[in-house]
Amino acid sequence: MEENRKIEWRSFPMKEKPFLSVVVFLICALFLILVYQCWTQPSNAVVKSTAENEPLALSDADASKRNEPKIEESMMKKTAPFVIAFFALILFLSLRRFFLPTTYSLDDESVTMTTGGWQKKRKWSEFRNAYFYKVGIRLSPFEKPHFLDGFRSIFLRYGENGQGGSKEIERFVKEKISQEKRGRGGGAE
Repeated sequence: MEENRKIEWRSFPMKEKPFLSVVVFLICALFLILVYQCWTQPSNAVVKSTAENEPLALSDADASKRNEPKIEESMMKKTAPFVIAFFALILFLSLRRFFLPTTYSLDDESVTMTTGGWQKKRKWSEFRNAYFYKVGIRLSPFEKPHFLDGFRSIFLRYGENGQGGSKEIERFVKEKISQEKRGRGGGAE
């Protein structure tokens, strides 16, 4: 009887690619600055028309002459930190596999990915195909390439293991995928 084999490695793109990290941080910062500017920009128009010959958009100065309520700018500035924090959280969560180290673990039963306390575990029986790339492996639940691969498949990034360890990982994945295909297709004739 063969013992339970296990391959484990870690990928941390932010540490491995410092130049890309600076670019990602700059893009995120520019996005958050844009959100702040859009959120705190005062409204220059009050839309109200009571007669056909009146303009639809009045400036804030015109609105104050007519005793119409002006949008309170200080309220927008007070809520801006919460809006920025919300968008920063969304950015962080969507890019967490870049900002946080991910540990991959392959054993005879399943594939496990752990990132920042979140663990995703999938059994080998869920996968029907594997696509090998220079930077990692995509495990797909579909026999052939499918438009849902981006949502249903998982990507195992080689990371620190580099080119030396990637051959061992590829061999292990090929063996497990071929075993699952034989298990599904063979036997009952």
